Amino acid sequence: MRTRSNTAGLSILAGGLAFVGSVNAADLIVNGSFEDPPGTGWVGGFGTYNYSAAYFAGPPIPESESPGANYSWRHGVSDTDFSGPLIQAVNLEPSVSASDIDAGRGQFTLSAWLASYTANPERPYVTVQFFDSSGTTPIGGPLVLDRTSADNFVQFADGATTFDRTTHENYWAKYVRVGAIPQGARMAKVGVTRSPNAGLSGRPDTYTDLVKFDVQAVAFVPPSVSSTAPVGGNARADAAVSVGLQDGTTQVNTNNLQLSVDGVTVIPSVAKVGPATIRVKETRTKIASAMVRPTAISRTFHHGRASSMS
Repeated sequence: MRTRSNTAGLSILAGGLAFVGSVNAADLIVNGSFEDPPGTGWVGGFGTYNYSAAYFAGPPIPESESPGANYSWRHGVSDTDFSGPLIQAVNLEPSVSASDIDAGRGQFTLSAWLASYTANPERPYVTVQFFDSSGTTPIGGPLVLDRTSADNFVQFADGATTFDRTTHENYWAKYVRVGAIPQGARMAKVGVTRSPNAGLSGRPDTYTDLVKFDVQAVAFVPPSVSSTAPVGGNARADAAVSVGLQDGTTQVNTNNLQLSVDGVTVIPSVAKVGPATIRVKETRTKIASAMVRPTAISRTFHHGRASSMS
């Protein structure tokens, strides 16, 4: 089986996509800096280290980010069960009204700082899954911050803004993901666990701090990229290219979507999944690089891996 592990590029060009830090945004996460013990905000188990115990590489999170005294590790269902994530469930209302969400005016910003132990292969993974008012029916798929990927990467703790898997491999890295709250969503669950795209040696040894989930109502939310595949560093050369798109206040015109592989335009399958989610998929061509161009969004893949700018 041939694999590709080259560092790769992905770009998102979507007018107005970047979060501007409105004073109206509300952070729904309790104990996102893990200064308080399990049971405060979070359901499940986690441990903490003081920043004086630097099991990560490079400098700590910058003081300008207000990281507090502790960072968290070994996230799971309990202190000994790592079969599932540490979870925090939040209600979107009243921070964003149901009418604003259903009109496509709800916007979220998921962010976290992620690092890992220098001697272990595990990497951290933060997710958000939206649900309807019952809290049991998911709306759309999970959205992730994955320390193995350059998707949604912003900067390393030393200030470097170019993603790599070499010099900065175990450094603290800030990830930020901005997108539309899917129509029909009334609550969300934020999870902290280990990446499925990295190895495991014994118990997971990953570090997470400053988890934030900001929501707000805005006048305009552009369409956003909700998912990409493949991810990680060892994608097959013949892996299918799949991109999920989420409508905002404006809808993606599926008639204007184009997918090119190695500079050659191909015909992907395009499917509307639910009221506001589009799946774009191409399975027939071996991947060296691929670009999908929907209205107002450009996203580029190289060699099965991705990096992003917004």
